[in-house]
Amino acid sequence: MTTETVASVVSDFLTEANLDKDKYTKCMDGSYPKERLDQDLSEARSYGVYATPTVFVNGRKYVGFRDEAAFLTAINTAAQATEKEG
Repeated sequence: MTTETVASVVSDFLTEANLDKDKYTKCMDGSYPKERLDQDLSEARSYGVYATPTVFVNGRKYVGFRDEAAFLTAINTAAQATEKEG
């Protein structure tokens, strides 16, 4: 996706959702989005997250699911481990 494509998708979304484009632009031109992104990245790093998707199931980290089946396998594995522990 390019910058132009993102801009077009956002513009279409704002129009379809009947949102104020001027407020959106003012917000995005400010410092808040970058500050919030930096905060989120810092928190992710503190948990050892360096890739997406990364999820934690019962405290176990799973990275890079290829499809829904892989995600379900991770959940089922975590559930089985919890049953054994309990």
